[in-house]
Amino acid sequence: APNVHLSDREKEYIEKKVAHLQKFATGVGDESAQFHIDVMQSDIKTTDHKIILQGSLFVPHGKHIHAEAKGVTIQEATDLFVEKMERQIDRYKAKLHPRKKGL
Repeated sequence: APNVHLSDREKEYIEKKVAHLQKFATGVGDESAQFHIDVMQSDIKTTDHKIILQGSLFVPHGKHIHAEAKGVTIQEATDLFVEKMERQIDRYKAKLHPRKKGL
């Protein structure tokens, strides 16, 4: 799938959403946690979801949290990606800091 050329407005939108995710991800480890995002165009002709957004959050100890979202627009794919990533980060945080059950 070829990469998509992004307008400045689309880049800003994605950067703003990823900045929110980085704040949301505090507590998953040290400051070395980094995001990597790819935006691609789907080759599949039978779907309206032409934009594919994939990303990974690299966390300590060589692990990463990955999500992929498809949308009709960059904004839709980004919003779905952020939702999926938040759920994944929540799950990862729960594993790092398990809640103690009542006695």
